[in-house]
Amino acid sequence: MAEATDARARRIAIVAVVALLALLFGEVVTTPRFWRWDASEEYWADLQYLCGALWDGEWPRWNPFDRGGYSFSGDPQAGQWSPLDWALCAAGPSPGLWAAELRVALYFLLGGLGGLALARRLGLGWPAALVAAVALVLAPLPRRMWGVNPSYGLSLLPWVLWALESLAARPGPRAAAGLALALGAVVWAGSPPALYHVLVAASMYALFRMHRRALPWAAVAGVLWLGLAGAALGPASEVTPLSVQHGRDYASLSEGGIPPHELWGLVWPHRAYLYVGAPALVLAGIGARPGDGGLPRRVRLFALAVGALALVLLMGDHTPAYRVLFSALPGLSMFRAPQRFGSLLGVAVALLAAGGAARLGLRWPRLRWAFPALVLAALALDWPEDWRGVPGPAPGGADVWARIHARIQMDGGDVRHAHRVWDEFALSLRPGTHFGVRDLRGYQDPLRLGRYDKLVGGLAEAPRMLEQWSVKYLLRGPHFIHGTTHHYLPPGAEAAFADPIGEGVWRTRAPLPSAYWVPFAARFAPGDEAPRERLRQVAPRAVAFVESAARLEDEAPIERALAASAEMVAGTLRLGRNQLEVHVTAPRAGWLVVAEVWHPGWSAEIDGAPSSIELANDGMRALHVGAGEHTVRMRYSPRHGSLYAWAFAVSLACALGLLFRRDRGINPRTPDPLPRAALP
Repeated sequence: MAEATDARARRIAIVAVVALLALLFGEVVTTPRFWRWDASEEYWADLQYLCGALWDGEWPRWNPFDRGGYSFSGDPQAGQWSPLDWALCAAGPSPGLWAAELRVALYFLLGGLGGLALARRLGLGWPAALVAAVALVLAPLPRRMWGVNPSYGLSLLPWVLWALESLAARPGPRAAAGLALALGAVVWAGSPPALYHVLVAASMYALFRMHRRALPWAAVAGVLWLGLAGAALGPASEVTPLSVQHGRDYASLSEGGIPPHELWGLVWPHRAYLYVGAPALVLAGIGARPGDGGLPRRVRLFALAVGALALVLLMGDHTPAYRVLFSALPGLSMFRAPQRFGSLLGVAVALLAAGGAARLGLRWPRLRWAFPALVLAALALDWPEDWRGVPGPAPGGADVWARIHARIQMDGGDVRHAHRVWDEFALSLRPGTHFGVRDLRGYQDPLRLGRYDKLVGGLAEAPRMLEQWSVKYLLRGPHFIHGTTHHYLPPGAEAAFADPIGEGVWRTRAPLPSAYWVPFAARFAPGDEAPRERLRQVAPRAVAFVESAARLEDEAPIERALAASAEMVAGTLRLGRNQLEVHVTAPRAGWLVVAEVWHPGWSAEIDGAPSSIELANDGMRALHVGAGEHTVRMRYSPRHGSLYAWAFAVSLACALGLLFRRDRGINPRTPDPLPRAALP
């Protein structure tokens, strides 16, 4: 009888979580609606690029179709290592927007089921577990960033805590493997801030919950996790020092905190990333009190500690304690927007509220299923306005591109190899990656290169830098959300250097080829701002301003390098996902300049012989070539990329082997050898 009752309660809780998410997300996935933020504007293109490469039997490391090219492996947000993304790729090489939207719903579903599993692992009943699930799924940060990947990684936090609790209750290889895989999944979800938040919560949970018997297996889990995580985090470590995130100061990283006098937003919708609702807070207060019938004592202390830490971090520089933590807490100085630590507040309130619901359920058993409904009703007061999406198909579809592309083809343009486009915003949603054309703009990713950021940020004053970067076509239109407020090129500026050819397309008058030879190069010291300023003054000009500490072959004064632009010889460029090929006939020894973004992971061969790639023209690539006809091949691979891949494969094999290892002599129905109540 008790087992049947428990099974019925389990079904009710699981169905309630599924029904809640179907109510929230079903309409977007199944009808002509679209989400306006990163799920559609950034991650959909990443998913399509990954799927197309996998279907072609290729592992994508570089994307040449956005921002002049960027490291696909070095961008964690691409989700390249996510098993969920691989599963979505089974639908085809170019999954529709529904796949990116379905991924959001699936991550939220994982979060809800993780909340149920964690609460049950802590000994709470199913109604209290449903309180935890609802409060975790609709915690302040996920509820406000449902379309952005921090919510993906945070949805896996309850599974990480479940794995830690399992390791504490029953140390062994299976629990260690489960913890490594849970933490690995957080990395693969693609959000470094979410990973940091999860690691902070997991570290605090381990401090309160681990004991001596579990420590060796926790170390095993840590080693396995490093191998699983390195494949994504290793290449990202190459990109970060070159990105706009490098060198940010305390003022920019700490801004956006919530003033103490606005903390009343905890109980009434007022500030993003803060509201948890009065019912959840009341239940949390009951769960925080010492006594039986709720959370285990150390879990309750963990929830109180992580909640207190979250409140301090949420306030940012409005409290002196944040300055202390900024200096003392490892990793905190890497991330901006302190209000996002509402993620940790959500975990604390969810656990304590579940404990409070368990206690009240023991006292009023007939009302125990009302508690999750109260929490849900309170959180429903703070739905984001566009949670259900925007009616109609997403902008920049294939029909719009077909019209624009036809106009470009009538003009004789080649926007895959010979020249580029600058989409602002006739198409939107990263048309370069979607349609396989070289868009110098693309999505302005948080890890975009610092040099690129300065290039596009200076277009208002130096718009002809677009021609320097081989942009032949400007695609002009208002953004579907922001209008013209997010345009780098001011409205009307195109008329000074481009001509309209219809369909919102403008043709620039003097775009440089994607690859060209010049006889001389001017040398500048690394970090010198002079090349950028001079190039902005003379663009478009076929020059090679090379940044090098060593003396160059065929080095010339800057004026001679500028005068030599008249001798330019165009090369022929062919692009691939991870490589490119240039054919050029050089009248004599000189420099081949390729208008693709320079990155340290690129290597080159000239007619089969290795050659070095220099940083030229404030972000391009340049090689010294001798006289005659040459074939130049460049390939991209992250440094130590093979090591990362092998470490991932070995760690995954070991983790899966331990996870499915048979425990000899142990009856699977035998209770845990260390009861939860006996844990220190």
